[in-house]
Amino acid sequence: MSKRHFSYLLLVAIVVTIAVLLVPSKTGRQAEHEAGPFLPQLAERINDISVVRLSTMGGAEVVTLERVNSAWVVQESSAYPADWSVLKPLLADLSQAVVVEVKTSNPEYYHRLGVEDPDLEDSVSKLIEFPGDESLPGVIVGNSAQGRDGQYLRLQGEARSVLVDRDITLPLNSAAWLSREIVDVADSDVVSVSISHPDGGRVAIERESADVTDFTLLDIPEGREAASAWSVNQLASVLSGLELDGVSPAEEHDWSNAGELQLVTSDGLQVVVLMIEEDENRWIRVEASGSDAADPINERVNGWAYRIPLYKYDAMNKRMDDVLAAVEDDDFS
Repeated sequence: MSKRHFSYLLLVAIVVTIAVLLVPSKTGRQAEHEAGPFLPQLAERINDISVVRLSTMGGAEVVTLERVNSAWVVQESSAYPADWSVLKPLLADLSQAVVVEVKTSNPEYYHRLGVEDPDLEDSVSKLIEFPGDESLPGVIVGNSAQGRDGQYLRLQGEARSVLVDRDITLPLNSAAWLSREIVDVADSDVVSVSISHPDGGRVAIERESADVTDFTLLDIPEGREAASAWSVNQLASVLSGLELDGVSPAEEHDWSNAGELQLVTSDGLQVVVLMIEEDENRWIRVEASGSDAADPINERVNGWAYRIPLYKYDAMNKRMDDVLAAVEDDDFS
């Protein structure tokens, strides 16, 4: 080996050694959190949790989920049943989240990650708390990482922020936590539907059995005809996959001037829906009877009023003119 080449390798070795010496070593505290569970005590106590509170903007928006017996409810929605399929992955993700990188402990930089204290002005962070369980600290949920997987989190009261290996889905609209299904009656099972309005207007359809393809529109005015088979048949699907946008106790609403929809299926199930408009919202009340299928429906809907989307309300509130063909004007004089 030439002296020149040896000198070059020696110089490279010296530079690399200096660079390594200049890199600060990780403290024991940092090494401890480079990898490993973010909140290990949650996994140990997950079956004991009875309250989960979610908030942002210093408590301006709050959702409180509470376990009552074996079911979860949303307290801000009059203790209506919560959707376990939304809460379950939240608890699972928090209990299984793994720290992949330690981030800043400087409060001046928290806003870059979205992990500033939730009660600060202009804070974008979200807070998850477990009231009643002092062994579980609150979790401040920050931004999703950009250009990589994961999300920034910080334990409440702890300076260190971290990046974990997954995103934490955390809606703060209370309706997003509700069990949203109201009733689900397939149009293929329906044999009759009638809609009665407070002013006496009525629309009714029927078919002999569920095996018959098309419904017949009843009481068509003389000289008129149905717009199409589709416009008539679609009335049978109004209770298919019906979901709420909001909920409140039925007794808080005035049903004295409600419209009414009655739907009957081939197995004898009868569903009655009362419909009202209040303050630009559309509310319904549901009751079922006539077959064993009515019991689970009533168990879910008894005592509740449901706010539903406008398009669903309009579909349930049709008038005769909505399903009749337009009148042609033959007067050209």
